Amino acid sequence: MSILEDRRAEFERRFTLDQEVSFRVAARKATLMGLWAAEVQGLTEDQVRQTGKDLSNWSFNNPGEEALTKRVAFLLAKGGVTPDPSHILAALKRTEKQAKQDIMTGEARPL
Repeated sequence: MSILEDRRAEFERRFTLDQEVSFRVAARKATLMGLWAAEVQGLTEDQVRQTGKDLSNWSFNNPGEEALTKRVAFLLAKGGVTPDPSHILAALKRTEKQAKQDIMTGEARPL
């Protein structure tokens, strides 16, 4: 292989890895947001776990922070909790940081 082909292959490998990590972080963040929303509602441990799974699965077909934020607000309202946008955004920032840490350290465990 030439130097250019080696560099191209390395770039493609890194790009693929970055995309995989981004996907895993987004899925983990959605799970953590689901856990947070369920705990705010005072749900049981099993319901908390199920809400985390459900929100993660939902976010797979509805990517993006705006969609996730709207869905969490909907879940809170559905559960009888008045959704406060500032609390949701603060939770989103916390869960994103936690999700990145979990994925990078290998601590993201299934629910």
